[in-house]
Amino acid sequence: MPHPELHRLPEGAIYRMITDRVQFDDRVQLEFSDPIRCLRVEDGVLQQGRGDVISHEEFNADAFRCTEDGFPLLPVDTPISFQVEGLRQAAKTIEPAPDLGAHFSDIAALRQRMPSLDALDPDMRNDALTYDAMTVDLKDPRVPQKYIGEVTSRAPEKAELDPVILRIEQETRVAPESWQRVIDMPRYQQEPLRALARAMLAPVIGNAADLEDMRVLMMTRAEVERAAAMKRWVRNSDESRELAPFSHPTLPGYQTGVPVFAEKDGVGVVFFEDHAGSYAYAFATDPELKLELRDDEPPAPRFF
Repeated sequence: MPHPELHRLPEGAIYRMITDRVQFDDRVQLEFSDPIRCLRVEDGVLQQGRGDVISHEEFNADAFRCTEDGFPLLPVDTPISFQVEGLRQAAKTIEPAPDLGAHFSDIAALRQRMPSLDALDPDMRNDALTYDAMTVDLKDPRVPQKYIGEVTSRAPEKAELDPVILRIEQETRVAPESWQRVIDMPRYQQEPLRALARAMLAPVIGNAADLEDMRVLMMTRAEVERAAAMKRWVRNSDESRELAPFSHPTLPGYQTGVPVFAEKDGVGVVFFEDHAGSYAYAFATDPELKLELRDDEPPAPRFF
C-alpha cells in the first residue's frame, strides 16, 4: 500500500545517494547514484521510485544534497548549522542561483527531530543553538543587510585599541593578530546573527556596544590555557566587574556565563564563556558608559 504522504513527494529536494566508498591511501572516493527526489516525513524518508520509507538514520548517512539538476552540494550527515552556511554560500556562487528552499525545509525538519537542548551532547547543542541563531527572524536596525558591503568596506581600524591589545600580549602571550575586527568575521555578514549579537550586547555594555568598532578574540573549548589567561587578565584588572549574562528572548536555552568587564586607558574588555567556547571583546569606552551589573550587585549603574 502506498505511503499516505507519497503525494507530497514533489515537495522534496534532489539528492544523490552514496552507493560506494572506495578507500585509497590518501583519500576516500565516493560513488553516487543518479539524482533522485526525496522527502522527509515523520516516520522516515520517501524516495522517488519506492513506495515505502527509508529510516532517517539510513538516509542521513548516505544522502548528498544536490541542486535540481543534480550538482552535489554537501552531505546530510554534517552539522545542520554547517549545512545552512554551505547552502547559503552555494546560492550566492552558483549561476544561475539554485532554488534550495526544499533543502532548507529539510534541515528545519532535522532540527525539529533533535532532542531537547539539555539532552544533547556539547557538540550537538552547539550545532542546534548556532542553527537557531542563524535562522531567527531578526533584522538589524543599525546596519540593514542591503548596506553591509558599504559598512564593511569603510569601517575604521580603531587604532586606539592597539596599546591595550599589546599590553594584553605582554601579560598573557595572546598575539595581537589573534584579535579580529568583528566586521571581518563571516558571521557578521549574516543579518540574524549580527542583529542578535547587537541586541544581546546592548543592554549589558550600553552605549559602547557598537559591533562595527569592536575587536574579538575567539577561543574554542580546546583552548583552555588561552581562555584562562585572558579571563585572569580581565578579572585581575583594577575595578573589574561581573556583568549580567548575555541572553535574548528569541533564543531560548542560550545564556552565557557571567561576563567579566575591565577598562584600561579608555578601552573596555569583556570576557565571557558559552557552550561553544570563550570570547573577549575590546572596544573604546564612552566617558558616560553605563554597565548593567549582575542582579546580586548593587543596583546603581557604574560610570567610567
